[in-house]
Amino acid sequence: MFSFRSVFSILVFNSYILVGLLLITIFIVPFFPVEWHSILYRLFYSIIFFVSALSLKRARKLMLYAAMGSFSVMWLSDLLHLPLLESISQLVVVLFFIIIVLKLLIQIAGSKKVDSTVILDSISGYLLMGVLFTFLSVFINHMYPSAFYFPGEGNHNISDLMYFSFVTLTTLGYGDILPILPQARSLALLISVSGQLYLTIVIAVLVGKFLVLKTDSAN
Repeated sequence: MFSFRSVFSILVFNSYILVGLLLITIFIVPFFPVEWHSILYRLFYSIIFFVSALSLKRARKLMLYAAMGSFSVMWLSDLLHLPLLESISQLVVVLFFIIIVLKLLIQIAGSKKVDSTVILDSISGYLLMGVLFTFLSVFINHMYPSAFYFPGEGNHNISDLMYFSFVTLTTLGYGDILPILPQARSLALLISVSGQLYLTIVIAVLVGKFLVLKTDSAN
């Protein structure tokens, strides 16, 4: 018999909701006025922390605690505006998303069949990896203000580095935002290689599972 909590988790916090939130955060939020970006990104990332933790089949409770910690540090950093706390906040968020992406990969690899949830988990993993590299870019840009070259004048925010991360992740590389310092160039290499490895691994896992299921059904 399901408890109210488990029913609520299944109906609301699932892979469909996570993909939807990620798509809105990455593709819809940039359409809003730039002055709204900071608060909108923080709000959506706060929700993504918890939804991504609840999308896991294992260690869900532990990751919920990690989500709460990431949420608290991020908002505390935003309120106090302390440079050291901002750096710690960015690193905590990076670590959280590293664990989430790895756990999603393990979850995909451990699934017995390729269904809609597995496909959505693989999409979430890829988008979350882009978010992970966004925060890592933000951290490097915070530590080394001249690490990236941005075209034009004015202040540059997280949406610019999100754009850089996903363009690099897909190896599209328009070249408008450029890694200048060695730290930024090393990150750009890591992003591009990780994007290719992720797609290679996930496709291999999904195709392998599909072939196994097809063979079993034929027998």
